[in-house]
Amino acid sequence: TEQYERLALYIVSRCAAYNVFWVLAGDYQAYFYEPPIYRQVGAAVAVADPYDHPISIHPADGFVNREFADEPWLSYLMHQLRDAGEFLADTVRFDRVYNKPVVTGEYGYHVPKSVHPYHGIRTDVHFTRTGAWSIFAAGGYFVAGFKHTFFDPDGHYGYDPGFDLPPVYFVLQNAKDLEAARQYSVFYKFITEQTAWP
Repeated sequence: TEQYERLALYIVSRCAAYNVFWVLAGDYQAYFYEPPIYRQVGAAVAVADPYDHPISIHPADGFVNREFADEPWLSYLMHQLRDAGEFLADTVRFDRVYNKPVVTGEYGYHVPKSVHPYHGIRTDVHFTRTGAWSIFAAGGYFVAGFKHTFFDPDGHYGYDPGFDLPPVYFVLQNAKDLEAARQYSVFYKFITEQTAWP
């Protein structure tokens, strides 16, 4: 606990001047499930950050971080849920009772002609586009789901979370990433250029 907190506070001291989000852990239910430690470190990060950047914790696949919803340091709830649009919308609506933003991360990746190996969901353009709309229409936020999920031009990673061998990192010159980016740009343009809502 002490080493984790010291590392977190060191990162805050080095990076707080930048435009950042603090994510205390990734897939925390799957790899290191210790809620008391996250509560302690989350509170310490909130106190140490002079700029009050958003703080959250990334849930594992199929989970949410709702157990921390009442913590004053938690800036937004986060989901990692994949399903049809209405399910995504319902989960966002359910967690809006905490009066904090709800972010659905990793709701789907643009992997044409592929089915997610664990969820059985087609991860094509239609799914990523309609999933984003469902989350937005319910009052939530989403994290873009491109085909490739990491940027590694120097080849540090020996594996690819997107199941490509050899690993392929995110670049807009890649046709799959470019199509996903195009879909999100249409969505962004629609939202930002809308002058009035019915």
